[in-house]
Amino acid sequence: MVELAYKEGLVPHEFAVIGRVKFEEFSASTRRSEASLEEASDFILPKGGRDILQRKRIRRKYDPESKEDVIDIIKGAPDAIKLIAKSVPLNYDTIVDEAAKNGDTIMTIAEGGEVLGLIRLRDEVKPGVKSRISAVKNMGIKTVMITGDQEATASSISREVGIDEYVSRAKPEAKYDLVKKEQAQGRIVAMIGDGTNDAPALAASDVGIAMASGTEPAKEAANMVDMESNPAKVID
Repeated sequence: MVELAYKEGLVPHEFAVIGRVKFEEFSASTRRSEASLEEASDFILPKGGRDILQRKRIRRKYDPESKEDVIDIIKGAPDAIKLIAKSVPLNYDTIVDEAAKNGDTIMTIAEGGEVLGLIRLRDEVKPGVKSRISAVKNMGIKTVMITGDQEATASSISREVGIDEYVSRAKPEAKYDLVKKEQAQGRIVAMIGDGTNDAPALAASDVGIAMASGTEPAKEAANMVDMESNPAKVID
């Protein structure tokens, strides 16, 4: 995102040193992630929920007379941006809904309260996942996908790979609660995850499996780490 902003001229040239970008990963406590230029304390790219975005902005230029930011750029989920932006395109909801139905994740970029555009992201399903999900189900194991993605995206991906059930817009505590709920019913629960949001559920599960490409909190909470970061091999 920082590189894209630089290419589009949204980063002051004197600050645009991509090699000096400092990243702060998402955490459940702050509920945001952030990228900043180490030598430019007034250039910060935050990502988070609506309340977080309302408190933190990118500042490209500061006017000492008005003591206000001249240009204000934010990035976030479509619903969050829609609530805090001054205006959105007429076809905004249609674009977002169509993208979600195709399994895409949307990020919205706004400047000065005006929506600049939307970025569509898609999680590529790893080769072999669908057949492995089928094999797991044939062994009598119930499969559940629990994700922070919106309903339409979660539904699309679960159908594509044949997941039994899914839970969308899940926060870390929801993932943890689901693990504990299944355990309370006498089930043995295996959890696969790679993000900081997955750490509580990984720690609570009977078998926690993290991906080597995942965050440190996830790997520390899990019982084992898949060095190939390939969930399709979980039953090998």
